[in-house]
Amino acid sequence: VDEALYGHVKYSQKVAGGMGTVGVEYLGETFRTPLATVHAYNGFADAFATNRLGLNGGLAEGLTDVYASYVKKGLPFGLVFKGFLHAYMDGDFSESLGYEADMVLAKKLSDQMTLVTKFAYFFGDDDAPDYAKYDIEQASVQLDFKF
Repeated sequence: VDEALYGHVKYSQKVAGGMGTVGVEYLGETFRTPLATVHAYNGFADAFATNRLGLNGGLAEGLTDVYASYVKKGLPFGLVFKGFLHAYMDGDFSESLGYEADMVLAKKLSDQMTLVTKFAYFFGDDDAPDYAKYDIEQASVQLDFKF
């Protein structure tokens, strides 16, 4: 039986009319989340999604995600801004796995509908394992319906 270590600590504080958060999420090398929504964690570029789900052999070296975020509501046109910065390391805190910057703009169109745009840039590290070696640029637009 494999033991899977997991830890997540975060602190949030109101800052300049918004909410700032800093945190650290730790996933041991045998930790898997096969039924999770991994896109919501560890960055929108999904650099670690398949590994966290247990595909590609999993997170062979573990994953430590040190992050900061800022959320600001009440912007012009009813927009909501969310920004995220991530620094990724292996489970031993000894090897860099890259960095990521994410941005989200959301606009509530009605009580049932929200328009969401997401932008992500993952800066891979040349010395990292293959799954974290390459840069990833990603943008998406989605229309959320609530029933």
